[in-house]
Amino acid sequence: MHNPDILAGLGAAKKKDQLVVGFALETNDGVENAKKKLAQKNADLIVLNSPEEALGAETNVVTLVEARAVTELPEASKREVAEHILDRVLELHGDTGKSANLKLASPAVAKPRAASGARGKAKR
Repeated sequence: MHNPDILAGLGAAKKKDQLVVGFALETNDGVENAKKKLAQKNADLIVLNSPEEALGAETNVVTLVEARAVTELPEASKREVAEHILDRVLELHGDTGKSANLKLASPAVAKPRAASGARGKAKR
């Protein structure tokens, strides 16, 4: 079964006023691979991280890869990293403060995720 390339599909259908943000988990040549993905998928921003930094940890170190800039963010909680990403998306979109109320959901408000064992089970 072929999995669809969701990021490429979004990039291909991108409208003039939209931004496409993708994520890349890379073990080697991270920035180089993220730049390729940025161009190939018609994305505006790729959030790059590595398995060593991201998986199973409370914190993360990511690099924001854009066509003209590469910015490594300092180690931070995963929530703080998400807020940095959201801030950059708003900057790229030309936000002038109109979206000041756009925030991440608090953990208490976030919907609980299904247990991993429930994934992939078909309902009949």
